[in-house]
Amino acid sequence: MNNGYPPNFHPGEFSCKCGGRYCDGHSPSSPITRHLAWVLQRVREELGGKPIHVTSGVRCIGWNKHVGGASDSCHLRGMAADLDVEGASPEEVADAVERLMENGRIPDGGLGRYPTFTHVDTRYRSARWGSND
Repeated sequence: MNNGYPPNFHPGEFSCKCGGRYCDGHSPSSPITRHLAWVLQRVREELGGKPIHVTSGVRCIGWNKHVGGASDSCHLRGMAADLDVEGASPEEVADAVERLMENGRIPDGGLGRYPTFTHVDTRYRSARWGSND
């Protein structure tokens, strides 16, 4: 394991993508982000082991503003990831996440559907938005 992360993920994948523009881009090591990684491991398993790429994980305040994130974004607390999955459409990914949430296999948190990626977060309440169109 990688500092408590599941076998298919490592802390660096969740680092802020600002490239040092607003922060030092350090790798997150919080229990919150490790929990998110384990949730994503379940998503990967549900999708038959297809590799998941975290295109946006933890965001510093400056990067969150730059990319147009919500002021209270779960990305700011290390509780969210935007995903691209090799060999699966964003709709397939979102449908898999929805199944896992409905079946109680992952926490029923946030699920955002977008045409080019899927947002997953571990907030403490159910939230759905967007469309894969």
